[in-house]
Amino acid sequence: MIEMIKKELDILEKYTEILSVAYTYDEEAFIHEPLIYGGAERFIILGLKSIVDVCRMVIDYCNFKRTDDYREMIRTLEYKKVYPSWLSESLVKNIKYIFTLKYDYLKYMNKKELYTLLEEIIRDFRHFKKYVLEYIV
Repeated sequence: MIEMIKKELDILEKYTEILSVAYTYDEEAFIHEPLIYGGAERFIILGLKSIVDVCRMVIDYCNFKRTDDYREMIRTLEYKKVYPSWLSESLVKNIKYIFTLKYDYLKYMNKKELYTLLEEIIRDFRHFKKYVLEYIV
């Protein structure tokens, strides 16, 4: 199971690197280039889904109480000291984008807000990987 978790965390790292490239564009270029902001949307969704998958695997591996609620999964790992509460808070706040992005992200957030969110998402993805690896290894 540890190898499966590591593999999924490596996938999350690839998504994080792609988002990091999108974040190298200045805000104006980001906002006006559909391939850049569209790609960022897509990799945010994929990264958040990877986080949910990793949460599920860690919960199973550690025999923690199972749940199907994404927010509860994230909170469970916080309560079990896998990662700090500030990360849990940020992940819980942003997990909603799994649902809003796959429909019509721009109804809920403009491109400028998406650009602003990128730095936080990148930071959270990196910290999530770091803390989970420290916990399971």
